[in-house]
Amino acid sequence: WPMKEEKLLSFNEYLDLVKKNPRLITTAHQMIYDAIMKKGVEEVFKELYGIDSAIEEVVDYFRKASLGGGRSRRFLFLLGPPSSGKSTIAQKLAWAIDDEPIYCIDGCPIRDQPIYLLKRRDRLELVQKLGIYLPEGDICPVCRKRLKTEFDYDYTKFKVKLDKISVRSFNGFASVDPTDPMSFDKARLIGSVTLGEKEGDPDNFELDGALCHANRGELELVEVLKNLVEALYVLIEATQSKTIESPAGRTEKIYVDLAIIIHSNEAEWIKFFSDKKNEALLDRMHVVNVPHNIRLDDQIKILKGMSIAIPRPRLNYHVNPLSLKLVAAFTVMTRLHIGGENDADEALARMLAYNGLIVEGSDVTPATLMKQYPRDGWQGISNRDGAEILEMSLPMKNSDKEMCIDPISVLDAIDK
Repeated sequence: WPMKEEKLLSFNEYLDLVKKNPRLITTAHQMIYDAIMKKGVEEVFKELYGIDSAIEEVVDYFRKASLGGGRSRRFLFLLGPPSSGKSTIAQKLAWAIDDEPIYCIDGCPIRDQPIYLLKRRDRLELVQKLGIYLPEGDICPVCRKRLKTEFDYDYTKFKVKLDKISVRSFNGFASVDPTDPMSFDKARLIGSVTLGEKEGDPDNFELDGALCHANRGELELVEVLKNLVEALYVLIEATQSKTIESPAGRTEKIYVDLAIIIHSNEAEWIKFFSDKKNEALLDRMHVVNVPHNIRLDDQIKILKGMSIAIPRPRLNYHVNPLSLKLVAAFTVMTRLHIGGENDADEALARMLAYNGLIVEGSDVTPATLMKQYPRDGWQGISNRDGAEILEMSLPMKNSDKEMCIDPISVLDAIDK
């Protein structure tokens, strides 16, 4: 990057940089996909085990959305049982773009692309000259008022600065938690308006909603179907036309460019999916299934990453490796579909097959088993429950001698 963060450029200087390096102009989906490719899929999603297929689909979503077509106008909806890794995927994507540099209009409250200052006919000319893709969009009402009152319609007088995505500062990122639908206020998403002499005056806009904070980056909606379905209707326009209502409600729209990631559990999804009123929302979703891990070796890795399994000499205990394997096997077994009492042995063989232990000469593969048992991974206990079993296995009283979470204690905890 050819400039320091605190330095300002004139618009023409910025335009010269773009002509030399068109990749300086990027959409939110392009930035996320480029960050994944630059850092590597394994690095971005490290310590996420047993959900390789879901991760591949997520990466493919951003690859296609980065092209600017229909995929970029859909939410990414992560669907799965509790504690299957949905929120972790969203967080990993956010941290992948943390500290990524972006050029924006100096003084713009939502970090608009400087290229939006160009008139549309000038953008078309630039596209033809450079042979590049320029994102759609327009400057926000605040910048539009400055263009008129401060710069007398001369957009070249705007300054351009180099900013950075910051997850901690909610700069190019925002996360919305579930809330009571009776008290839901769309100002949480689009911002609010303060009292002023002129109704609809951009000077009175507080562009501090989640959509404004997340502009140029990622917006995460956590367990949105629990009680925040109303929020999704606010987002329809943000995905389809990439605009949102201004806080004043009756003035011009505000253009936003962001990747919207939603995740929810299956129970809420079934209820949501069956409601005909939600067809418009369903049409704007790209659903990626994130079931529980069902590979034994990966479940052991997951348990090893839990706090209870991390060695802590000062706490005077350790975890027997067989205990980890026992809890992992029990956890995976609960996630496999069992039709009756006689199916238990078959489920055990299925667990081993998912883990790569297949009888020589057999045509059974994990892929064929998943087709035969599509509900595998959509039930059973969560990773948090597995950690709870280990915690319950720890002796209640402290001892001068080193304590051990042994397999017998684990079996007793499972029985309880």
